[in-house]
Amino acid sequence: MATLDDLNLLRTFVRIAEAGSISAAARSLHTTQPTLSRQLQQLETLLGAPLVQRDSHSMSLTAAGQRMLVDAREILDHVQAATLRANGEHSSPRGHLRVVTTIDMGQYHVAPLLARLRAQCPQLTAEMHVTNRPVKFVEEGFDCGVLVGAITDDTLVAKRLLENPRVLVAAPALVKQLGMPEKPGDLTAWPWVGLLGAHFLIDNSVPFTKAGKTETVNFDAALRLDGVTSMRAALLAGAGVAVLPHFSVREAVAAGTLQLLLQDWTIPPVAFHAVYLASPFVPAKVRAFVDLCVQEMPGRFDDPDRN
Repeated sequence: MATLDDLNLLRTFVRIAEAGSISAAARSLHTTQPTLSRQLQQLETLLGAPLVQRDSHSMSLTAAGQRMLVDAREILDHVQAATLRANGEHSSPRGHLRVVTTIDMGQYHVAPLLARLRAQCPQLTAEMHVTNRPVKFVEEGFDCGVLVGAITDDTLVAKRLLENPRVLVAAPALVKQLGMPEKPGDLTAWPWVGLLGAHFLIDNSVPFTKAGKTETVNFDAALRLDGVTSMRAALLAGAGVAVLPHFSVREAVAAGTLQLLLQDWTIPPVAFHAVYLASPFVPAKVRAFVDLCVQEMPGRFDDPDRN
């Protein structure tokens, strides 16, 4: 890639890949589908390889297209970084920010923070993706995010925002039916509600600690759901017992619709991190998001009504 035209072809290809179709990319770029189709064909001719497989119903990247998407994003990031350094705009957040987080964090915490960030940085646009599966930042084109649990991806920089206690809860009617447990071993006969596989917090065992002694309860969940909000709803309906972050059940416990169990035993807390790709140059838009998370996120967990 040597010319500005070549860079524009790369930008077109990346947008098509991110949008999932040429028509969707054309709408987002306020141009026409034939224009983008022509630019994509020009890039494929320049590279000597097909990047996209198309039929009447769907579009997918070829193996060459998947490799090119990673390279194109890296090239464009370097060009943007050089441009910002040259004109001094690195001090002012601008451009488009792609953020990823879990479903529940996005709904309750990240979306309000993005609204605040937009108010502080009017030249910045943003989009938030929510998922409860592990993500590949480079391949999926994310700039930053808020993730739950241990961060094992060594391509990411992680800033710990806070730890939230995890608690064992169930509906009072179920507790009355099965009896108040006095020790972890009493839970083996209880129906458990758990998270679906490939989740950040998937776990089929829970370690309980008291006075330096740890007892681990292994369980095979009778019901698995994709997110703690869904789990809480199932618990409220009496589906079983579960371990959830305290912030997600605080209101239900206060209202008496869920009951804390084994309160004299502790469960390892869950950690929340702001993450972004490791790079010598961190764009101002990413720094602004991470800084706002560091400043605001802990307080949001202390005050559930904070916006």
